[in-house]
Amino acid sequence: MAKLVSYTKLESTLNKLGSQLTAAETHGLLAGMLSLTKPMKEDIWRATLLENLDCVNPNKTQWGVLSATSDEIRQEFEQPSFGLQLLLPNDNIALEQRIDALGYWCRGYLSGLGLVGITKEDLENDVIKELVHDLSQIAHVSVETDASEDDEHNYVELVEYVRVAVQNIQHELKDVQKSKILH
Repeated sequence: MAKLVSYTKLESTLNKLGSQLTAAETHGLLAGMLSLTKPMKEDIWRATLLENLDCVNPNKTQWGVLSATSDEIRQEFEQPSFGLQLLLPNDNIALEQRIDALGYWCRGYLSGLGLVGITKEDLENDVIKELVHDLSQIAHVSVETDASEDDEHNYVELVEYVRVAVQNIQHELKDVQKSKILH
């Protein structure tokens, strides 16, 4: 399924705002912020996002791009089949740049989790702890590649691993929230 907001559209919007974050990092940040089961209020969400983008105040059109990106992530999280698709550069971009973007996506995601208050108790869950560790390792990946078919295949598998890791973190966080309610 094609994204409503493309990587280049979000990247262009962020550049116009003077943000230091890439489209991948911003998408990851939003995904992390939306990972907890209790949604943030709109005004808090906007203030938190704006603070982390470290940019000028977006105009209506720019907020529209940011909101559409957020809405799409929320919808993907709510799909029974967990349809989250990471917003990364197209396949026609050099593999090294796509790998860097994946690292930025993971950094953004982990930052987003921290912003919405993933707790020490949440991190005591073995699955969450392991996956957060894995994502932090991927966040710092740097690769020199000859862009072979094997490298391309490994990249695709790594993107899928990140997607499934986010799905599992989301699932585990819901379980942790349910157990808090029951106790």
